[in-house]
Amino acid sequence: LSVLLDPDAMAPFLHRSLGPDAAAPDVRIPLLRYKPGANIVVRYKVGLDGRSYDAIAMIAADRSLARRAEKPENVALARLVDGRSPAPMPLHYEPELDALIQWFPLDLDLPTLAEPPARLLDELEAAGVGLGEVGGDPTTLAYKPRRQAVLGIGDHVLKLYAEQAQFDRAAAGLRAAGGLRGVRTPALEGYLPARLLTVQPRLSGSPPSRAADAAREAGELLRELQAAWAPVAPPEAALEAGLAASLPSHQLAAAEAWVRVVSAMLPALGGRLEALLRELEATVPWIDRLVLSHGDFNARQLLATPDGLAVLDWDAMRLAPAALDPASYAAHLVCGGPDDLAQASEVLEELLEGYGGRPPGLSWYLAARIVRRMPEPFRYLDEDWPERIEGMVAASEAALRL
Repeated sequence: LSVLLDPDAMAPFLHRSLGPDAAAPDVRIPLLRYKPGANIVVRYKVGLDGRSYDAIAMIAADRSLARRAEKPENVALARLVDGRSPAPMPLHYEPELDALIQWFPLDLDLPTLAEPPARLLDELEAAGVGLGEVGGDPTTLAYKPRRQAVLGIGDHVLKLYAEQAQFDRAAAGLRAAGGLRGVRTPALEGYLPARLLTVQPRLSGSPPSRAADAAREAGELLRELQAAWAPVAPPEAALEAGLAASLPSHQLAAAEAWVRVVSAMLPALGGRLEALLRELEATVPWIDRLVLSHGDFNARQLLATPDGLAVLDWDAMRLAPAALDPASYAAHLVCGGPDDLAQASEVLEELLEGYGGRPPGLSWYLAARIVRRMPEPFRYLDEDWPERIEGMVAASEAALRL
């Protein structure tokens, strides 16, 4: 683990997977994922000869990675990459680390990435999704190893998912969002169910420079979103509406799961986290109705266009209490700094001005959403990640009292 989390220590192993004639790589870590007792996956940005490439390395508790590297179907998938990665063989098992190394676009959990782009375009055409003149190979817009990849091609965006449930939710969210009046969003252009792939148009615009700058308009947008669907009583009517229902109990279960992760990383915080979890359990708000919810509402999901703000990424769309989206917007501004909660609260008040009120249970939802984000400083390997996580614990504790 210590080698995987040290870019300088990892560089020789990545170089080994490239072959003896490759240039010395420049390595940094933009992202990692940790599942205590199971595995850790690290994404690397690797500089070679003036170009940047992605690689991932994984270690697993079950010691199965050597077998995965040798499976004929995995070897065949790696060969499909055919020169689109810097490694002669983009699938490499490193016995000294007991680690599996993969070079993008190979990701065994996202097999569609390895397919030749021309083949995917032909399959989309056959499915009635004509992309027109695309002007070259896809570009990578976002990548979450073993979970999701977002590719830009021409005027379109392709999103690939690792799991059937993810794909189903994303397709349902795009369909529902595309039919909303008064909310600017990309609509579902088509999909390939066998590939777990959706297609949507690429919108023109730019993200807000600061969450605070867009807060009031974001609140107005949330008001429009929630008005676009008649509120329903949980949970039966939500299921009849065709969207998943997200109740406070679901937020509490997610918070409990993330408390377990953080406690494994920082055992000294275990008692404090358990007390926070008990307080969340004791103060669960009573909710009498559900509204249409983006599910992961934050400034990074917004795009400033000539016609106003547009909302992207409806993968988590659901029916939920009205407090979920405003709380999510503010929680994304809490990263463990001493003044984060105060600043996030100011932005939240600005958003509520545009929204036109204060939904019930807002403080509870803000605290719960901060808990869900607690692993972020470690996930992005911030230099002071233990202190930042402790700062987020303090912010969640304080949020319950707002």
